[in-house]
This record gives sequence, C-alpha cells and structure tokens, in this order.
Amino acid sequence: MLSILGKNLANYALWLLSKRDMTEFEIAKKLNLKASKADNFSDEEKSIAQKEVVFYLKEARLIDDEKFSRLFLKSKMAISPIGKFAAISKLAHKGIPKNIAEKAWEELSFDEQDTIERACADFIRKKGGINSDKQKQRLVRYLASRGFKAGAIYEKISRF
Repeated sequence: MLSILGKNLANYALWLLSKRDMTEFEIAKKLNLKASKADNFSDEEKSIAQKEVVFYLKEARLIDDEKFSRLFLKSKMAISPIGKFAAISKLAHKGIPKNIAEKAWEELSFDEQDTIERACADFIRKKGGINSDKQKQRLVRYLASRGFKAGAIYEKISRF
C-alpha cells in the first residue's frame, strides 16, 4: 500500500507516462525532483515512496527499459539513420545500461550497409552531390557524427 506521498508520486508518474514513454532512470529522476519539493516528509520517507512507485510501475509494466530501447531505436532509425555507437550513446543518456542497449540493437538487426547508405542519401539530398574532396570530408564528418564505424565510413567514401 502506498503512502500519501507515494500516491502523489504515482499519480505524477502516471501523468508523465501519459505524455510519452520514459525509462526507469528518467522516471526516477523526475520523481526525485518532485519528492524533494514535498516538505512534510523526511528524506527516508521520500526515498521509500520513490522506490515503491518505481517498483509499482515496473510491476505494472508501465516502464520497461528493454521495450523502450527497441521502440526508441525503431523510431530513431525511421527518422534518420544512425550507427550502433550513436544509438547506444543516446540510450545511455536516457539511463539505459549498455547491455540492454546492445541487446535491443542486435534484436532489431539493423543492416549497417543499408543504414549507412540511407545516411549518405540523406546527406546528398540535403547538401547536393559529392563532387569535391571538401564534400567528401563533410560526408565523413557527417557519418562519424551519426555514430558509424570508421572502417564502414571509409569503405563507403571510397565508392564516390
């Protein structure tokens, strides 16, 4: 049974999750901020209430880092292709452990050649053709900033 603070935090967490999916880390961070503003409770009560709410949300399957990782990667790759390194880095900023992020990447089995090809097509569409060394250098930087491996980048650039 949740305390008064726990119920308030649970309602807040449900409201946050109605806006968008969040990771356990993101929810915990938001709950910590909200609980810190509750003056009538001790630090221990706040901590216990936060842990109870996170546990409740995980049990109800409202937060699931593995599911979040897969959905995040699918949507990110649909919008603009990124490499494995960038994907794992973006998930790490959201509090997803590296092993879960790598597992999600492997489960979705993105083809690196197809992904880098799409990234090159996006670059060419935005910047024009690759007809000079300067444009090739820009493409290299663009692909590197998208988290592709150096070997894959130079293999792709050699074709231009």
